[in-house]
Amino acid sequence: MAAKPNPDPSRITAAMWRLWSEFDVHHPKTQLGGIFAPKSGYHNTRNANVPGDYSRQFAADRRGPADKAAALDLTFPNAQGGDFSTIILYSRRLDAAAKARDPRLYVGRTPVLREFIGTIDGERPYAYDLQRRGSDHDRDDSHMWHIHLSVTRQFVTDWDILAGVLSVLIGDSIVAITKDDMKTMMQWDPGDDTGIPNWEWRGDFTANKTVRASFAWWLGPELAHAAKVEAAAARADVAKLAGELTELRKRVDGLPKTLAPALVKAVGQAIAEGIADDVLTNAIKEGVRDVLGSLDSDQLKPAEG
Repeated sequence: MAAKPNPDPSRITAAMWRLWSEFDVHHPKTQLGGIFAPKSGYHNTRNANVPGDYSRQFAADRRGPADKAAALDLTFPNAQGGDFSTIILYSRRLDAAAKARDPRLYVGRTPVLREFIGTIDGERPYAYDLQRRGSDHDRDDSHMWHIHLSVTRQFVTDWDILAGVLSVLIGDSIVAITKDDMKTMMQWDPGDDTGIPNWEWRGDFTANKTVRASFAWWLGPELAHAAKVEAAAARADVAKLAGELTELRKRVDGLPKTLAPALVKAVGQAIAEGIADDVLTNAIKEGVRDVLGSLDSDQLKPAEG
C-alpha cells in the first residue's frame, strides 16, 4: 500500500513525513499522534517559538529551516488499553542507543534527537535528553501510551540521517553485517580505466550517512586497536632507527671532520625521504631529524687545503 501523502508540506518536511511513513509500514498498528502542532516546543516551527524556548536553545536547533516542525508523536493503542509491551520495546531501544552514543543517533557530537519521551517500565513516563545526557520522569502521563521524538532542527530535512532513527526504532543491528551484505555494498571493478581489477565501494551506499555510520560503529573498535598496534610499532621503529643512526655516527667519527656530518646527513635524508608521508611515518621522520641534529651548511663544505 502506498504511503499517504504529506498533509502539510509547508510545515512538515519530506524527511519527517518519511520517518513516520516508514515506521508505519514496520508497525502499522501505531497511530500518528502528530508532527506539527501550534504550541511551544519542537512540534512547532522555530519561527513560531519565542527566542527563549528550549526547542531553539542549542546551536543545532538554530540551524535548519525556520518554518518546519521538528517533532513526531507515535501513539500505541495497546498501551492505551494497559498493554505497555510495545511502547516499552521502542523506548528501551531508543534509550540504549542514546546512552551508547550509537552513531545512528549522533552526527559527530551533535545528537540527531534532542530528546525522546516514552516509558521503559510501564510504571511512569521516562524522558532522555541527548543534548544534556540525562533522564527524568517529570513528564505527563500521556507518554505512557505515546512516544515523543524531538528532532534536532538542523536535521529535519535530511533523510539519510533520520533513517538512522528509524533503524534504531525498528531494531536493526548495525553490527550484524554478513558476506552477502558486503557483496551488496561493494561492486567488482574490472579495472578498465586503471588496469587493476578490484572490489570497490558502491557510491550509492557510501554516500549514505547511515551506512557510513554503521561501518564506523562496526569497524571502530578494530581500527582503534589496529592504530594502537601500528603506533607502538612506529615508536619501536623510531627507537631502532635512532639507535642505528647513532651507531652510524660513532662509526664515521674517524672520517675527515667535514665528511662525517655530510655522510650522516645524506644517509638520514635518504631514509627519511623514502618513507611514505602519513601520520605514522612522520614520527619516524621526526626521529631521524632528532638523531641527525641541526647541521648547518658550513658543516657540509669540503675541507680547504
